[in-house]
Amino acid sequence: MHVRRIDIQTGSRLHFGIFSEPQEAGRLFRGCGMMIGSPGFCLSLRPRVGHCDSVIHAPPDYASRITALLHRLNGTLTSYEQMSVEITFHSYYSQHTGLGSGTQLAMAVVDAWSALHQRALSSVAEAMQLAGRGERSSIGSTGYFQGGFLIDDGKPRLDSLGSVQTRLEFPEDWRILLIRPTHGAGLAGTAEKDAFTHIDQVRHPHSHQLTRFLDVDIPAALRERNFDGFTQTIDLFGQLVGQQFSLIQGGIYASKPAADTIAFLREKGLTGLGQSSWGPTLFAFCRTEEEALRSVNMLGGKLPHSGWEMSMTRALNSRARVVIESSDGESYGQG
Repeated sequence: MHVRRIDIQTGSRLHFGIFSEPQEAGRLFRGCGMMIGSPGFCLSLRPRVGHCDSVIHAPPDYASRITALLHRLNGTLTSYEQMSVEITFHSYYSQHTGLGSGTQLAMAVVDAWSALHQRALSSVAEAMQLAGRGERSSIGSTGYFQGGFLIDDGKPRLDSLGSVQTRLEFPEDWRILLIRPTHGAGLAGTAEKDAFTHIDQVRHPHSHQLTRFLDVDIPAALRERNFDGFTQTIDLFGQLVGQQFSLIQGGIYASKPAADTIAFLREKGLTGLGQSSWGPTLFAFCRTEEEALRSVNMLGGKLPHSGWEMSMTRALNSRARVVIESSDGESYGQG
């Protein structure tokens, strides 16, 4: 089959925090997160005549990332197998906001590139290796291909890949609120790597409690659709993990406006509050869409700091959506 065009729609990733277990357990960077339906990337990829790849309508940082990734991917092929591609951005979301944009974009490009070359990916680990992702967490990479709520089992050594051992369906009627500034970015790049050098392999003082949350309490709450049990545990999980990262970010949350916003929303009765990854995106959970919309309408315009906004999204329990169009006009999809 000759592929004419591939369209991909991704979601994004919430990450609730990572920690390392006691020395005898030997697992580094355990944690949990989930996939959400929006924001996301909408991209298309097609073969291109010529010897150069092309990236259209992408912000410069994303364009340079994709160009570098395509060069990396093409290096796995013989010169006979290589073909130039054109990638067009139809929609995207900002990087360094705590929503895993870099991983979702990388997985989308690897996924589309593999389909174009009719090379089936054997595993999430192969996609991570091709993309050069998964230095610590594998939640975003696994979530791209599987969706749902994911528990990262961590890894035994710094030079190995992490792995998600538990995937759970997230209740379809529960909703997620995203609270974030219109400008600003969380820790990333060299600053993030430098920060992790200070805490790599440092075992969290509450690791036994955090491990129980991952292995027992959170899975049980989701399977039983126990909203109160889930939100209380996620809230406490984030606070305990945040204590370790307070050495880097100056507190449990990334900034004073973030801490003020969490306190304000807690006072207004929202639950399951926390910060995704390094932030600045914050989150909360609601039992129903009606409750979530009411919160957005009543609280979105009253947040304690200007320049912050609130929106509603839902869980993404399936992989990113892919539609492949062949040269004879037939289409088939995944997700």
